[in-house]
Amino acid sequence: MNENTAKILDWDTAFLKRKIASVSMNTWDGAFFDKSLQQFKKEEVCLVYLFLKDGLVLPDSYFLKYKLNLVDKKRIYTLNKIQDSGMSPNIIAYAGDASALYDLAIQAGVDSRYRVDPDFPNEDFERLYKTWIDNSLTGVMADYVLTYRMPSGKLGGFITLKKRSESLSIGLVATDISCRRMGIGKALMNAAKHYAYVNRLGLEVTTQADNVPACSFYENNGFVMQSQTTVYHIWL
Repeated sequence: MNENTAKILDWDTAFLKRKIASVSMNTWDGAFFDKSLQQFKKEEVCLVYLFLKDGLVLPDSYFLKYKLNLVDKKRIYTLNKIQDSGMSPNIIAYAGDASALYDLAIQAGVDSRYRVDPDFPNEDFERLYKTWIDNSLTGVMADYVLTYRMPSGKLGGFITLKKRSESLSIGLVATDISCRRMGIGKALMNAAKHYAYVNRLGLEVTTQADNVPACSFYENNGFVMQSQTTVYHIWL
């Protein structure tokens, strides 16, 4: 699909309490881009997410015309041939209070565009990821929330999984900063593979190209990159 689109984002607008819009471009069309932003200004839009298909490059003149922040090079990885390695006994389905996962959720978003953008309020970034946890535990954004519990009882990491038509989508995943290099990430990935295998689905995950350790981790686990999208935030 090569259609370029521009629209107001109702959920983002309501949640962030400022008008948010998006422009998605699969082919470069300067007239469409300018017209969309002019219309958004008339509608008092505060922030525009610009999604550019891999390979599209903004002309230099647009960096002088608009306040553009390069905030992400979003990569989608997939794994279709799943081998079940079983699950660590430390992995359990979470059934506790949402607030116990908030800090891990914020750690999971440390490389997200909402954290990278210096103009995006930190309190909104944290509120967004806490809401992600709330909605995951109620089944809105995840079908499974799995945690890795240390022998001490501390939550060493977690992962959320959502069923799609052909794949199990990894939403949030993090290992607590105090528990790194203990094999927790590998255990969480094996748990994701197990659930995908049981559901006869592939696995899909979205991460940031600049997050080299994460990209290497997925590639070492057999994931293949399917697409990359460049994302700018444009403050109007």
